Amino acid sequence: MTQYLETRFRQGELAYGIHISDRALLTCLVFERDGRQVHFVDGADGGYALAARDLKTRLNL
Repeated sequence: MTQYLETRFRQGELAYGIHISDRALLTCLVFERDGRQVHFVDGADGGYALAARDLKTRLNL
């Protein structure tokens, strides 16, 4: 997966940030028990915040 992202990044087609974790954190927002729900999966040790930092580093190359 990262090879695909890196290839597209080097071709100027996309920018990405990544952080790899050995644990996950799941947050569930339940609006209706049998209806609307939203689920977020993130790394337990910094997840999206560290991926965002990686993205910013790539954008500043």
